[in-house]
Amino acid sequence: GHGAYLLEQDEKSNDIFVVNVGALLPKKQCQIDIRYVTELELANGGKKIQFVLPTRIAPR
Repeated sequence: GHGAYLLEQDEKSNDIFVVNVGALLPKKQCQIDIRYVTELELANGGKKIQFVLPTRIAPR
């Protein structure tokens, strides 16, 4: 469906995003799908590509 939302990238760190969802009625659910596009790092002398997705959130 349609709704009010805002996705912002943190000004100090390029890998932190904040999503604000508005007009969500009590006891209703919402699903947020985010697609993230980035260059992949070369590894093993350029023979492989590498993508690292953190499995937990830790303080910075």
